[in-house]
Amino acid sequence: MTKWAKAVNPPGERAAAILDAATGVFLRYGYRKTSMDDLARAAGLSRQGLYLHFRTKEALFDAVVEHLAGSVRETALNALADGGRTVADRLADALAAVHDSPASTGLRELTGELPARLHHDVVAAIADLVRRNGIESRWREHGVTADELAEHLFTASSGARPDRRREQMAVAVRIVTRGGCPQRTV
Repeated sequence: MTKWAKAVNPPGERAAAILDAATGVFLRYGYRKTSMDDLARAAGLSRQGLYLHFRTKEALFDAVVEHLAGSVRETALNALADGGRTVADRLADALAAVHDSPASTGLRELTGELPARLHHDVVAAIADLVRRNGIESRWREHGVTADELAEHLFTASSGARPDRRREQMAVAVRIVTRGGCPQRTV
């Protein structure tokens, strides 16, 4: 069951506008200091009108988090799409989108972290790209799977300096996509 199940009406144009307005209010005041009156005012509705769309502040907050996570997921998955770019550029762009997009920043400000499902979906899409492009085969002899490579890239991107994330991710992606493991000599 999705967070939208707590909403009275399914997502639509009006619900999206409410979510956008609510995002700004929650980011400005935080969950605890935000009232339904604040949220209704920001959305241009009466409080009763807001209740027609969302039963509770918690349901609206959950929908905002889901909306932001969906936006980050869509941006990252779109970055992984071909579009005539190299695999390395697509990977670096997707990882930067996960951490540096406005929706990602807002999501972390509201929740303190990226939701586990978003993490899982992006890592799975990266692993799929790694498999489809033969990158996993370069690592197989060293016992490294596409899933492990994808998780490694995601984790590395999480630890990269925000002001240098794209540059640092380009290096990590080059290592994964081009070189593979060097041969060991004893």
